[in-house]
Amino acid sequence: MSDLDFSSTSPMKPPAQPAQPAVPPPPVYNAAMAMEFFKSAGKPESFAPGATIFKEDDKGGALLGKRDRMYVLILGEIEMIAQDKVIGTVRAGETFGEMAVIAQAARTATARAKTACSVIGLDDKQFQGALQHEPEFALMLMSIMNSRLRSTLSRLNANRALHAGEAKELVVFDKKLLAGLAERAKDMAVRNK
Repeated sequence: MSDLDFSSTSPMKPPAQPAQPAVPPPPVYNAAMAMEFFKSAGKPESFAPGATIFKEDDKGGALLGKRDRMYVLILGEIEMIAQDKVIGTVRAGETFGEMAVIAQAARTATARAKTACSVIGLDDKQFQGALQHEPEFALMLMSIMNSRLRSTLSRLNANRALHAGEAKELVVFDKKLLAGLAERAKDMAVRNK
């Protein structure tokens, strides 16, 4: 009955709860979803080690008869290179090259096969068609782009700190590109309602 003794000045302790296992938050990027999305509208293609998939500053477009493509890597490893420096590595299940397709802008990096690679590429029409069947992929893609923008900003800030003595403005996106991204995002939001 000591549990019912309210005369004590020490507060009562609540009964011990069994320890709950920590549940990690669900991943934002789902490689299986990406693979299914790309398979729904594209076909696999292969690249030999050292082959260039696309080059920095390339600009496709329907008027030139060359449409930009975004990719998912099925097998192998790809280096992303900007200004002659390796800035990242793409591994199986990851997407790359999406900014040029969505923003209809020039490539910001070169994608080169580090090993023999198999990819599935989608141009803007194939991408829009696949989104009709799997609109949730758009949310995952926005997460990817957000992460890449943060990485780019981090590199720019590191570069700015390295060259602190130079009075040089570093611009991530020009105004025209930002306006295009905003317009495309607005269109995607309207279609998904």
